[in-house]
Amino acid sequence: MKMLTTVLIAVGLTVASFAATPKKEAAPKTPSEEATKIAKALTPTQAKKLLEVVNKGDDEALEALPGVGPKLAAAIKKARPVKSAVDLVLIDGIGEATLSSLVKHAKDGFPSKDKESAKSKSGSSKKKS
Repeated sequence: MKMLTTVLIAVGLTVASFAATPKKEAAPKTPSEEATKIAKALTPTQAKKLLEVVNKGDDEALEALPGVGPKLAAAIKKARPVKSAVDLVLIDGIGEATLSSLVKHAKDGFPSKDKESAKSKSGSSKKKS
């Protein structure tokens, strides 16, 4: 009987110790200093326009952004609302390189892909002398 009581106490203590162990939660992801520096290159108007596209744009508008395809557009829509341009790096699939491309795109006035491809074609058709 004493042995059964000892075993039950040991099992109870083991279960209690597992139940009392707090689960480790992942620390919230924060933008890097480099991402903050990249985002600060935007004027308030450019940042507002970028956030408008990110937070309200449909698939076509999102996919018109450089580096954004259907999968990343879906991730952006899931992350809405995005509060600031630097917070874009908190979205899976957007790193500093993509943020840099988005900032450049905003600084260039959000050119359409048609304008960008026409610009690159005209630049590549120059003859070398």
